[in-house]
Amino acid sequence: MKHEDTSWIQDYIPEWRANIYVVDDPAANLTVSKNKGHEAMVYLTFIIDNYHNLPETSIFIHSKRYQWHNDHPNYDSVPILKSLQIPYVQSSGYANLKCAWKVGCPNEIYPADQVDLKHQTQYHYANAYRSLFPNEPVPDVVAAGCCAQFAVSKTQILARPLADYEHYRKWLLDTEHNDGVSGRLFEFSWHIIFGKPAVSCPDPKICYCKTFGLCDLKCSMQECDGQYRVPIDMYIVFFWTAIACAGVGVVAMAAVLFLVFRRRRTDAVSSRVGWEKMRVTDYAAYAFDFSAVTYWVGSAKRRSSAFVLYFWKTLA
Repeated sequence: MKHEDTSWIQDYIPEWRANIYVVDDPAANLTVSKNKGHEAMVYLTFIIDNYHNLPETSIFIHSKRYQWHNDHPNYDSVPILKSLQIPYVQSSGYANLKCAWKVGCPNEIYPADQVDLKHQTQYHYANAYRSLFPNEPVPDVVAAGCCAQFAVSKTQILARPLADYEHYRKWLLDTEHNDGVSGRLFEFSWHIIFGKPAVSCPDPKICYCKTFGLCDLKCSMQECDGQYRVPIDMYIVFFWTAIACAGVGVVAMAAVLFLVFRRRRTDAVSSRVGWEKMRVTDYAAYAFDFSAVTYWVGSAKRRSSAFVLYFWKTLA
């Protein structure tokens, strides 16, 4: 979106080239034909427009520096990008930037279960899968770490013909599913598009080591100590949502913002994250940037802009 500040990437990771798509500005240098499907329209547009001139490695990531789903103790994009192991991306072809299992793994979607209308992604997944991948059987289970942020090699992108990506984008443009549902359907399809099995939930200890070079972590089957945790803010937001639906959302919203501000400030100072870089607006956005909550209260514009990073350095 036009109002979002993406200068952090140039400030902290100048060796990467950022291609910033502004989805609500038709006059922007990089934009999309229709703002739909959250980041999916941006990602597909980038691939289609650059299919014959792709960099060796591309990272597909959202525009905000601080986001609740970033796999870092302080939800900071900068250390994630700085520690990303490019040789591993090249050898694996695809690397999800989320190693923790807390959202998306080990069994997020059962496509055959089309009974629960509350789980819109699951309810529509089988039909969407048949349309997106007409020659492939619908899997019994689909799972991958959320939240549509990943790195891909040029070779892996080119493993599918350009026509496939054009087909995916046409489906997104034509589908009657709203922004939230269509975006979530792609969120749990990217790993399949880029050659991984339907259930792609690697052991977190191995994932952190290979993806980010963090090889001395103490881990359980689903998470590693000192790494990602679902922020307490999210539970507070759930509480606010329930109260807002009851008609007293203003008071609850003020309480949420106060608690989020206080919690994030403590985390920022204790971890020496640049406090001056974390603005009040970041906290507000952070608190409400949660797919389940925004879907339930009718918002359709979460993650409405995204960007893609190039890596031009020669790989050893």
